[in-house]
Amino acid sequence: MEISERQLGKAAVCRTCHRVVMPLPARPTDGTGRVSGGEIQSFKNCPFCAERILASAKKCRFCNEHLDSAERDDEGAPSTTDRHQEEDERQPADDAKIEFTYRVSTSQWDNFFKYVVCLIIAILAASVYLLPRLRPYAGIIFGSVLIVDLVVVFLIYLGTRSSRCFVGPQRVELHSGVFTRQIDWISLASIQDMQLRQGLIQRALKIGTITIKSLDETTPVLELYQIPKARKIFSYIQEQVARLKRIPR
Repeated sequence: MEISERQLGKAAVCRTCHRVVMPLPARPTDGTGRVSGGEIQSFKNCPFCAERILASAKKCRFCNEHLDSAERDDEGAPSTTDRHQEEDERQPADDAKIEFTYRVSTSQWDNFFKYVVCLIIAILAASVYLLPRLRPYAGIIFGSVLIVDLVVVFLIYLGTRSSRCFVGPQRVELHSGVFTRQIDWISLASIQDMQLRQGLIQRALKIGTITIKSLDETTPVLELYQIPKARKIFSYIQEQVARLKRIPR
């Protein structure tokens, strides 16, 4: 990558792998490993991935492993496995540091007709009180139907509520699943095309479906289904993608 001096110390997006990198300033060398101050840079191989890194490095820039963990293992300190377990325990706190501009769930307006059907079923169940032959069992019939109806309504609400979208300046995440959690995400720099779908009612309610096509092989298409503030989020993603495309190589 080629960058300008003003880009040093700021986030940049690689055009090839679409990863966010942080260019850091470095002193020039003469090609022999000797820097301008006369200090000789010594190198070593990473004990985890065998890549060539600086001897003074505390963390491998290729595999992101902490190099001092290997030394602590030899001295009887916590092992690499224990260290990974500690990092996993701290992971939720690290995820909480990720800043997102929009955090929205699928709009409950999408379930409007489902709720209406459940209401009609409850009304029909209540009509058994008007039938003389079923009146002795009306309480049991109506109560059973009402309980099932409420459970269905709750599951519909929970399923919609659990589908959440997180939109930030670098990435878009889609969290889905009630009992199991699935997270799909793409980098804004990898986006190729976007589409916003809104019907007449959706435009009035300010909801819509955003379909994102990207270069990501794992998630080539990401659909943000019936989310509120659809037009604002669509425009925001467009602006962020345009900003990232202007970042110099």
